[in-house]
Formats: sequence, C-alpha cells, structure tokens
Amino acid sequence: MGDHKPEEMAGREKAIGAGGSNKATSRSSKAGFQLSVGRIARFFKAGKYAERS
Repeated sequence: MGDHKPEEMAGREKAIGAGGSNKATSRSSKAGFQLSVGRIARFFKAGKYAERS
C-alpha cells in the first residue's frame, strides 16, 4: 500500500517541441518575402497609393 504510484491522468499528450522559448519570427520570413511586410502593411493602411497613368 505504501509503494503505490499515482497513475498518469488521461489527457492530451504534449506535442514534440511544444513549450519553451520560441525565437521571434518576422512576418516577412513567414511570408517568404525579402521586403518588409510591416512597411507594406503600413502603406496599405495609409491608403496613399501612386496614381495610375
């Protein structure tokens, strides 16, 4: 009776690599772009586009 080990409760298994500190990933690298996604988003938000000729 004294050697009883508590059984693990049923539940989700931890995914491999889950948790821990993740290095920040830029939106540009997520999108696979060379240019700055944040800068382009800012331009779109401002709505100041070049006039079409």
